[in-house]
Amino acid sequence: MTGPFLIHVTFHPINRGPVPDKDNLIAAFKAGQDGLAQALGVDDREFNDRLTHSIGDRSPRGEVVIDVVCETEGLSIPRTAK
Repeated sequence: MTGPFLIHVTFHPINRGPVPDKDNLIAAFKAGQDGLAQALGVDDREFNDRLTHSIGDRSPRGEVVIDVVCETEGLSIPRTAK
């Protein structure tokens, strides 16, 4: 990916048990973050100021929703991984 971009990751925890701690969700997503960086063709160190996280509604199976926004093109590419 060329040009500035922003990434927002929304964690939708499974709908049973306690809601996981946000720090633990972020840590569990490290391999996903590495894969995302590889798919975008960037070093994941570039995510430092460009990556945000939130916890969304619960989901029957749990899911992670990734929104990638290319700032220069105004293009949003939502991706959902279950």
